[in-house]
Amino acid sequence: FVFFFFFKQKTAYEMLRSLVGSEMCIRDRIRTMLKVLLFLAVFIPITYLVLYEDAGSTVGNVQRGIIAAYLVFVAHGTIIEKKYDYFGKLQWLWRGSTKLCIGYLVFLIILAFQNINDARGMMKYLDSRLGQRVTKEMHTYDDDCEFEWVNLYSNMDHYFVIHVVNWFCASLIVRDVWLLNLWSILDELLELSWEHILPHFRECWWDHMILDVLIGNTPSIFIGCFLVKAIGWKEYDWFGRKGVKGFTQWRIWHDYYRFGTVTFTLAIISINFLTGFFMINSLWVPPKTWVNIFRLVVWFILANLTFREGYHDLEVGNNSQERERNPPGEQHRWLVCAVLVCEMLISWKFRHETGNIIDAPWPLHVTLPWLSALGLIIIYYFYLRNKSTKKSRKQKANIVAKKNQ
Repeated sequence: FVFFFFFKQKTAYEMLRSLVGSEMCIRDRIRTMLKVLLFLAVFIPITYLVLYEDAGSTVGNVQRGIIAAYLVFVAHGTIIEKKYDYFGKLQWLWRGSTKLCIGYLVFLIILAFQNINDARGMMKYLDSRLGQRVTKEMHTYDDDCEFEWVNLYSNMDHYFVIHVVNWFCASLIVRDVWLLNLWSILDELLELSWEHILPHFRECWWDHMILDVLIGNTPSIFIGCFLVKAIGWKEYDWFGRKGVKGFTQWRIWHDYYRFGTVTFTLAIISINFLTGFFMINSLWVPPKTWVNIFRLVVWFILANLTFREGYHDLEVGNNSQERERNPPGEQHRWLVCAVLVCEMLISWKFRHETGNIIDAPWPLHVTLPWLSALGLIIIYYFYLRNKSTKKSRKQKANIVAKKNQ
């Protein structure tokens, strides 16, 4: 469904493009379909081999990993590298940053092909302190939930600092207070939904609401967005709030392309949030190591590039002439998908014997709200899409009728 949705999003604007000409529309559809097929052709075999096939030896697994990484590297090279005007004279820096992210992807692919012992053993080459289970005793936040100052202060550890820094940096990338605060609340909901599987997510109510959201996240978001405005950087409007009156008039509720883009972005963000915790547990990586900092740096670089691509795509929207003149970039969004697939594979394959992940069934009070929300999102998306399709057909019929008069 994710790839079908992504394909439909990439070609969603083409109904209105038919008013300009079908040749451009067909060419764009073919290009997008080929990219989706190439992605699936590369990662479906990789997923199968990673989860169900083992070469029987360390050497064989490493060889398979190197071959797979090489194929992914070549596949990504088929996407045209776009020169971004908003990077100015720093094009060289962001090209180097992209290659850093590709290097991280290559490492993940090779790691995913190893067996559980070799994968955790390989991590010790990065840091000799690794290779030990990340048990629940190493970090827990629900031992004493009495609402007292001493408990609040004791929970202001390295994770609280990361919260503050994370949301400040995220605000420089996302540049929209509304989307950032929605993302902040979504992270807390994800922790509540997965705490029965990952005990590290278990927190006191005041830790979720006061320490995380009110003290840590929200002030950092507003300070970061204020800095964006003070510096004069471009502010983003993901929900289409500017120029309209009232919450119900926001363009996200009337434009399927914007609605789909924002919801898909939040889905990708959620997966990234979860893999960040599950992967380090699966690989026996404790919280306080440089490995986690390196992953955060890579993801901040990749997020900066990807959000710029995504917002440019959203700005262009259904404007066929602008898309032809200045087409949105794609290489970093495809790179994000590839990295997330690899992180999910690693999290799932090496989940056994972690010491901190519980194989527990999903309670109904968790699954039902999420499935209901997903169903409503899908229904509303296709409602908006069908409404737009009828409107574009009517416009096309009016144009044809005027030509025949």
